[in-house]
Amino acid sequence: VDSYDLSGAYLGTHLEDQAVYMKLPASAGEYSNKILRLTKSIYGLRGASKAFMKQLGEEVEKFSEKVEYTDSRGEKKTEYARFEKLITDQCMYRYRDAQGREMIFASYVDDIICCTTDLELRDRFFDHLRKTWGITHEGTLDRFLGIHFERSHDKWSWTASMGAYIDKIVKRFGLEDSRKVTTPMEPGFVLTAEDFIEEPTEAMITEMRSLIGSIGYCATAVRFDISHAVSVLSRHLARPCHKALDAAKRIIKYLAWTRDFAIQWTSSE
Repeated sequence: VDSYDLSGAYLGTHLEDQAVYMKLPASAGEYSNKILRLTKSIYGLRGASKAFMKQLGEEVEKFSEKVEYTDSRGEKKTEYARFEKLITDQCMYRYRDAQGREMIFASYVDDIICCTTDLELRDRFFDHLRKTWGITHEGTLDRFLGIHFERSHDKWSWTASMGAYIDKIVKRFGLEDSRKVTTPMEPGFVLTAEDFIEEPTEAMITEMRSLIGSIGYCATAVRFDISHAVSVLSRHLARPCHKALDAAKRIIKYLAWTRDFAIQWTSSE
């Protein structure tokens, strides 16, 4: 199970089916103020993400392997095996062939995870993708989108945790010296009309959105134990109060004291 980085993701995406023009800035030297038609996508272009994901999917599905095998009746046969996109997740593809080889390809824009039972097959697949994009092999899966992954020595189990990400948001909101908190929300926590008598300032609204955005990712990625607390406080993004802000910071304090909590899943009989 390895991770990869795809460099210049949008820059390798063709725009063959649409006409997009742009005016170059005055700082472009001899090309200043020229109007050009783009043949490839650039960052910030409307539809760039859609065009990239469409082309990435097409390139993944173009990869094929000629497989020779013997069927149950002893007859020799040949097939061309390809990736199939999962119905349940549009960013995941699965390859299986008659020889029992498998690969799973998962992408989050330019961050990629690939699981395989055959290293040579995987290398041929990434050589195919490198015809379009620059791809860096980052080794065995360790970190992905702020999540730390660790595999047991016997390779029977994986754990996923977010300690490093939690450390960042603790430092960001200045809660390094906070007291120990053992629950994400106070028992019986409730906000009443009296809590909202004072009109919130723009600074309070900005801080509330920043807090919920930071802890919301934890809740959806690995730390499902804070999901309820985040859900309750998310209702007050537009008009927060001091009590809601304190409750959001309490969640971060709880995360700080439980930073090593992890999800573990094990493959066994």
